[in-house]
Amino acid sequence: MGDSVAESVQRHVAAGAPHAMIGKDASPNPQGVISPMLERTRHKQHTKVTFILPAGHPAREASVVGDFNDWQPGAHPLTPRPDGSRAVTVTLPVDQQLGFRYLAHGDYWFDEADADGHDGRNSLLHT
Repeated sequence: MGDSVAESVQRHVAAGAPHAMIGKDASPNPQGVISPMLERTRHKQHTKVTFILPAGHPAREASVVGDFNDWQPGAHPLTPRPDGSRAVTVTLPVDQQLGFRYLAHGDYWFDEADADGHDGRNSLLHT
C-alpha cells in the first residue's frame, strides 16, 4: 500500500506476474479505452511516435510502457502540453511490431484506441 507506480510494477514483475496483467484497467468506457492518440513521423532509419493523452484523462501522472523500454514505468512519462493534453515522443526503429500500454497512478493500465492492433493483452504498434 502506498507504492509508487514503479514500485508496484517491480513488485508484481518480481513475483512473476506478466507485465500486461498487472494492475487494474482504467475503464471510463466498456472497452477499457481512454481514447488516447498516436502521431507518427517516419524517417529512413527510425520512426518518431508521439503518444498523446487527452486533458484530464487520467487525472494523475501516466507513462507509456512497452517493448521499447523493457516495460519500465516512468521511463517515458507523458508531460503537459499547452492545450492540457499530455504527450511523449519516442524514437523507435523502423519495421518493428511493439507491444505497449499506458500506466497511470494507482496501477491503472489502459489501452490505445488508435493502436495498429491488440494481441489480447497489449496494444500493438507497427513502426
